[in-house]
This record gives sequence, structure tokens and C-alpha cells, in this order.
Amino acid sequence: MKFGFRKFNLEKRIKSRTTGKIKRKIKKTYTPFYGKKGVGWIKDPKKALYNKVYNKTTVSPFDLVMKALSKKPKRKLTKEEKLQIKLYKKLHKKQRQIEIIENASKKQEEFKESILNLKKQWRETPKHNKIIGFLNLSIILLFFILIIALMP
Repeated sequence: MKFGFRKFNLEKRIKSRTTGKIKRKIKKTYTPFYGKKGVGWIKDPKKALYNKVYNKTTVSPFDLVMKALSKKPKRKLTKEEKLQIKLYKKLHKKQRQIEIIENASKKQEEFKESILNLKKQWRETPKHNKIIGFLNLSIILLFFILIIALMP
């Protein structure tokens, strides 16, 4: 088992990332467990254990360089900054609650307006139309009552 740095081969690294994409996609469509996490332990536990230990005990020089470049020193926040962040979060939460209440009240007003419009339309319809509508409804109800009464 190897410990420490792995041999870095740029050619192999590039080749592994560029070739075989189509092949992997095809395998993934036809093989249900291809590329899923933990399948290696089922298929070949010995190889999976070796790879696990190898990856834990060795380091790629490329990974070290990338880590060093990507790490940005974090500065600690002062108490005032922490308080400002906390207040901002509270304020944002309150504003969201206000927006929800305003939207609900707008919807309620729209609903009231639609009811008023319906009432207005009902008042504007001629009385003979209202009577005809009422008669049609009563005839339909009588028809259903007769059907129910005649059923054995």
C-alpha cells in the first residue's frame, strides 16, 4: 500500500476526463446500478476496500495546489457585524410576513369585488329571466323526485 504523494500524470488525468463520456452515458441507461454510490462494495468488496484505504492514505499534488489556491482566509465577525446580520435576518422575515399579509388582503378584496359584480349582474338581469331560471330549476327538481318515487 502506498502512502504520501501519488504520481502525477497530466496526460492520464486529461484522458480520463475527456474519453468515455458517451460510453458511461450508455451504460448508465441500461445498467440500473452503474455509477451509483456503494455498488463497488457489493460487486468487488476487496477492490473497494483497497481503493478506500488508498484514497485516504495518498494525496494528489494537483489537489494540494487547488486547495491552497481556493482557500481564502476567513476573518472573524465582530459582535456588531453579527448583530447586524441577526437584525437583517429578522427584518427580512418581518418584511416577508408583511408581504404575505398584503397579498392575502389583496386577494380578499378581489374576492369581495367579484361577489359585488355577481350581485350587480343579478340585479341587472330582467325579472322574467330570473323567474324562468327558477322555474327551470323547480321542473328539474320535480323530475328527479318523480324518478326517485317511481323507482322500485
